[in-house]
Formats: sequence, C-alpha cells, structure tokens
Amino acid sequence: MKVDSVSLHGALSGGVHYVLPHFQRQYTWQINNWKDLLEDVQRIYAVFDDQKPPEHFMGALVVVNDGTMGVSIPAYKLVDGQQRLTTISLLLRALYELTPDEKLRRRLSKYLVNEDEDGDVRYKLLPTLKNADRDTFIRVLDGSVAEHEADKTPSVIDNAYRYLLRAVRRWIEQENYEPERIFKVVSTCLQFVFIKIDETERPYAIFESLNAKGKPLTQTDLVRNYIAMKLPGKHSRSACSTSIGRKSTTS
Repeated sequence: MKVDSVSLHGALSGGVHYVLPHFQRQYTWQINNWKDLLEDVQRIYAVFDDQKPPEHFMGALVVVNDGTMGVSIPAYKLVDGQQRLTTISLLLRALYELTPDEKLRRRLSKYLVNEDEDGDVRYKLLPTLKNADRDTFIRVLDGSVAEHEADKTPSVIDNAYRYLLRAVRRWIEQENYEPERIFKVVSTCLQFVFIKIDETERPYAIFESLNAKGKPLTQTDLVRNYIAMKLPGKHSRSACSTSIGRKSTTS
C-alpha cells in the first residue's frame, strides 16, 4: 500500500484512466451533497490567493493499479472515492460548457479526457455500468445532455450535471465569478489522500472493509493523515502510523 497527498490536478492531469470495479455501487449523491460541494468551492473562491492557494481536504481516493491502457495510459480501479471524483468531473464539465475562453476549455478538457485516445480509455473516469451511469456520464462529457431536457435514464448523473450547470451559470452570470478562478480553486485547492494498493491485496475485500467492517477511519483520521503526509521524514511516518490502516466509511 502506498499513501500520498494529491490535489485534483495531481489526480486527473496527465494521462490517467480510472474505472469503477463491478462490485462498486452506482452513483448515489443527491442535492444535499452537490450543494455541500458547491458551498465548499464558494468559500474557497472568496479567499483564494494565487500566491498561496488554500487547501481543502476532500477525503480519500483508493485505487488499485491496473496496468496500462492505450498508449501507456496508467489505469486504476477506483475502489473508494467515486462519488466525489464523479461529481467534481461533472462540475468541471459544467464550467467547460459555460466559459467562452477557448484556452480554458482546452485546459478543462485535459482533466476529463485523454485526448489522444479512443474508446473507453479516452475518458479519465468511467463510472459503473449500473443504472446506466457510464453511458450517462459519457454523454455528459460528450455534450449530449441538455440543461433543461428531462432524461429517462435511471442514472442520477444527469440530474447532478444539470444542477451543477445551473449553479455555475448563476455564479458566472449573476455573481460575476471568473471561470479561470473557479478552475484554479477546483484544480489546486481540492486535496485528497491518494491510497494506492497492489492488485494482490484483494480489492473486493478492501472495498468491503472500507465501507462496512471494522473500526471506521473517521474524517478526523483522514485529515490527520493528510497533514502528516505534508510533514518531512520521520515526523510524517510517525503521524501516519497512528491511523492509516484502519477502515474507512467514506465513498
């Protein structure tokens, strides 16, 4: 197991491909979760400083190395963290839709797709097949989901995207938010504990333990681990050893 701290930029920039294992549940976040994320972004936006960007801890991303795909694209099974990563990807797509700045659109695109790839590996994230999540997510990224058009798919992803799209539109058109500043907040300030486990470590068993069994790894534990990983050398190892290895209930 390898544990590190990464920003959203570190998780999604460059070539990378995350796919949801078959045992993962479908996308389940609802309006209260979307609202919480948006409020977090707004709070950071209000105090954002280019010279010293604030950090906002978003929880854990737990992945299993799955080799490479396409032209040497690192591939991972996303064992934990799909709700957050899916929602943030939808937020970036909403910003892509609403900004007139072509340069910014190109930068946003690099967080959503592997532009030189085809097929499934083109997408940085592939949700589960359950409830048509994957098809809906791909249609959103491809620009095929309209803001005011009801969709008959059972997936919640289209509702999430429309909600986020309306919110970002309000930010830009009514509250004079700068799209570039929104992008910087999301890409540089949102921080994760990135936990990479070996494929021999039985990802299904780890998924079960993360979500059901044992002593929970609380948000306080995760924050402690995140701060510890920022410390140098032995201080980092000492602090991390107090909590990494417990079970987590985050998703």
